[in-house]
Amino acid sequence: MAYNAKDIPKVSLDIFAQYFSERQIKNTSPLSEDLFAEYLGFVDGRALRQNQGAHCDIETQKGAPENGADEPYDLAVLGGSVVLPDFGVLPCDVYSHNGRVVSLSQGNPLPARQVVSAKGQMVLPGIIDPHVHMGIVDSLSNELQSETVSGILGGVTTAGLFVGAELANVENFASISAQVERFSHINILPHYVVATHEQIAMLPQAVKTLGIRSFKVYLHGVEGLIESKDDAFVVDTMTALKDTGERCVLCVHTENHSLITHAMKRAKSRFGDTATLLEWAETHPEIAEEEAVIRIAYFAQKLEQLTYIVHVSTAGAVEKLKEIRKTNPYVLCETVSPYLMLDPEKARGFAAKMEPPIRGGQHSEALWQGLADGVIDTIGTDNVSWNLSQKNLGKPVWEALPGYPAMATHLPSVLTGGYLKRGFDLTMLTAKMTAAPAKAFGIYPRKGTLLPGSDADMVLVDLQNVRKVDPKRLRSRAEYSIYEDQSFIGWPSVTIIGGHVAAADGEIVSEAKGRLIR
Repeated sequence: MAYNAKDIPKVSLDIFAQYFSERQIKNTSPLSEDLFAEYLGFVDGRALRQNQGAHCDIETQKGAPENGADEPYDLAVLGGSVVLPDFGVLPCDVYSHNGRVVSLSQGNPLPARQVVSAKGQMVLPGIIDPHVHMGIVDSLSNELQSETVSGILGGVTTAGLFVGAELANVENFASISAQVERFSHINILPHYVVATHEQIAMLPQAVKTLGIRSFKVYLHGVEGLIESKDDAFVVDTMTALKDTGERCVLCVHTENHSLITHAMKRAKSRFGDTATLLEWAETHPEIAEEEAVIRIAYFAQKLEQLTYIVHVSTAGAVEKLKEIRKTNPYVLCETVSPYLMLDPEKARGFAAKMEPPIRGGQHSEALWQGLADGVIDTIGTDNVSWNLSQKNLGKPVWEALPGYPAMATHLPSVLTGGYLKRGFDLTMLTAKMTAAPAKAFGIYPRKGTLLPGSDADMVLVDLQNVRKVDPKRLRSRAEYSIYEDQSFIGWPSVTIIGGHVAAADGEIVSEAKGRLIR
């Protein structure tokens, strides 16, 4: 179907629909009827519905400047190339007002209270890290202060926070919300961890009253920190979420606990206290993840409950998921940037110890291919910010704690590994870190895009900017980086959240405050 000028709504300065109706953009197909209808939904203020019922209301901006009006825009980002997930790359200026994007425009610059030059740079939606942990190694308030600063320096403007089971109840929600509003520099999407039958009974209230739509269970936990759960517990949780009648997402740490327990005993006996990081990987055999993926996908399809498999790490799991997803619409998949980028044979000490382990080699390549093939939807970090003394790096691998800081290096590491080294499409990679997690957790199109009407969260990236990883510049409480002294491209030059410049040239320039997303 061809779209003529009369089909395009008269919205001031907004050339987006016309641009796509007249041209094809590099690395994207022509604008489809569905996408054009989606765009119309933005400009007339209708609620959009995406991804199996996810929705987010977009209101037409009150008091936004009209063409020729005297009132300036709040912010203008000029001269960049905007990367729009699902569409392509659009050379244009971005204007925001009252915290929302109100126009994508070409031509002479328009009046704005603040102007940011993006000449020679890519303008991406703010990065959404769907998988972070805070409040485990220090108080939630302290980690919100340190780790969200680190995140915003890396271009992360929204994080999916797994709220530990001891905090994940109805009574604590007000306190969590208040701490986010007071201490966080980025937006926080809460995922409640479910660990008891009392919490399962709480799910209807959490969903209906608190507006929480994403939860997590662990088939395999972390000894001394997180308890593993059996199949009956998972099925009970899925059933309770399904019975709410709302679109809820159950995140699952998907590994076979008994197989890992057995492999751990065998590895300790075989390797002793001289075990390396590569030998640590043998404690989580590939079969443990592969089998659990099949099992959880079956439960999800049988119970018709949308399920999000976190941190996929093995080639075998990718292969199984490729087949599963052909017929099972209830499974979404995530991997994390360290699994894509690290090789345990080259890692320094035990800083990169994680569960599931870093595997490298054929597994990393299979994960990259899974992203390219659409088997893997999103890329997160699984950020945990132990400091050097807490991590126990000087002790045998069995005593070193799993987890590492990765938010500040998330975007440049993916751009380096995917765009620079493998020639992946920039629009596709960007979508895996923006639109895809937003759609998965029901906050698209408010987040994950820069279409008019979305929140004005964005990150400016110079793809020619090469810099070595220096932990001192990353501002995490962890004091170290798993990528120390590696060189990456694509470091953020400017991070904008809610239409306000929060970070520039590696420094915090304003005290941006995040919000709890419900």
